[in-house]
Amino acid sequence: MAGEIIVYSCPRGNSKRKSGMGRPSVFCQKYIPDSLSALPLLAKAPDNHQERIPCHNEAACYGSLFFLCRTDKQDNKKALSLANNNYFAYFCTLIRINTHILMKTRHILFALIGIALCLCSCGDSRQKLEKRALELCRYIPDHELLADARHYMTPELYNAIAEAFELAQDDPMEAEWLYYFVTGNGGTTPKFKVSSLDIVDEKHAVAYILVRQVWEDSSPANDDEDTHIMEMEKVNGEWLMSDFDHRKEQCITYIENTMREQAVVNTISDYLINHFGEQYLKGDICIPYIRIVATEESENDEALVWGDYRVFRYTQQADTLFCVSGGAHPGLMHLCLNQDDEPEVTAFDAVEDGSRYLPSAKTIFQQHFNNFQNIASDHQTREWMIIDQVGNYLRKHDIKARYIKQYGQEPVEID
Repeated sequence: MAGEIIVYSCPRGNSKRKSGMGRPSVFCQKYIPDSLSALPLLAKAPDNHQERIPCHNEAACYGSLFFLCRTDKQDNKKALSLANNNYFAYFCTLIRINTHILMKTRHILFALIGIALCLCSCGDSRQKLEKRALELCRYIPDHELLADARHYMTPELYNAIAEAFELAQDDPMEAEWLYYFVTGNGGTTPKFKVSSLDIVDEKHAVAYILVRQVWEDSSPANDDEDTHIMEMEKVNGEWLMSDFDHRKEQCITYIENTMREQAVVNTISDYLINHFGEQYLKGDICIPYIRIVATEESENDEALVWGDYRVFRYTQQADTLFCVSGGAHPGLMHLCLNQDDEPEVTAFDAVEDGSRYLPSAKTIFQQHFNNFQNIASDHQTREWMIIDQVGNYLRKHDIKARYIKQYGQEPVEID
C-alpha cells in the first residue's frame, strides 16, 4: 500500500495509575480504517482493527484524537499518500482534535464527516485531471499538427513543434520521427488510456499514457500497448500539454541543427552560383544542386563540407523550366564564421577533370571517397533530388512554375 490512515484515539478515563509510579500510564487505541467512509464509525471500530499501544506522555495523547498519514516512500519530496491517492498529498496533514471538547459540543461526528468529504472532493479533482489528460491526447501530433493544438499545448511546446514541422517540409525524410509520435505508417489509429498520473505540484503533473493501435473498425491491430509520458502544466487556470516523450527538446535540437545546416547550404549555394554560374550558357534562372557527402570540423574551427555539387541554368516557358546548361563541381568547401557570425566559404578544393578526376577525387575526399563514388553514381536519387531542390528554390524566390525538363528527359511535375 502506498500510504494509509492511522488513527490514535486516547479517550478520557482509560488511564490507570500504577503503584510506585508518579504519573499515569495511558493506553491508546490504534485504528486503521478500511476506507474514508469508515471514519465516522471510529467509536464502533471492530476489535481486529484496534491495537492497544502504551503512551507515556499523558499531555500528548490523553483525551485527544490524532489523524496521521504515512509518507509515500516512492516520493522523496513532500508528497504524502492517503488511501492510495496521491492527490490527497496536498490535503494530508496532521490534525489534532481534543475529543473531550468536541464531545461536549457534540460535533465530533460532523468534524469527521467534513474531513472525509474534503478528501473525497480531492479525489474528484484528480479524476478531472485524468480526464483532461485523455482529452489532451487528441492533440498529440501524429502525421500532422492540428490547427487547434495551440489551445491545448503550452506556447513553448506548440511553437517548437510547429517550427519543426515547417522546416521538415523541405526534407521530410530527415525528420521522419516528427510525423510518428504514437503511430507508424501502417494505417492504424491510436487508442489512448491514462494508466496513472503523478502530481508534481499544484501546477505540474505527469500522465502515463497507454497507446494501443486499432484498425478503422476499432479492432486491435496487435496486442502491444506502448507507454508514453505526457507532461502537463497549469497555465492561466487551465491544464495544458507541456511535453510528450521529451519531444520538445528533440524539436528544439532539430530546429537548431537544421537552421545551422541551412545557413551552410545557403552559403554554398550562393558560392556555386557566383563562381560557376557565369561559366554556362545563359538562362533565366541559375539553380545549384547540393548533395553533401560528409562534414567535419577542423582544429581551427573551420567547417569542412565534402559534396557532389552541380550548377544548372534554366529558361522558363509558360509553366515549364527547360535546362539549357549545367555541370558538376564536386569537391571540398572550407567555411568559417565571419564577423557577423555567419558562415562564408574561404576556400574550395575542386576535383579536376579528365585523367586527373579519380586521383584528385581520392586526394580530396580521402576516407569519404567510397561514399562519394556511391552518391555520384546514384543517378535515380540525384534526379529526384534535383526536382526537389528546384522546387524549394522556386518557393523561396516566389517563382511560378509547375514542370521541369532536364536535358534529354521528359518534363516532370514539381511537387
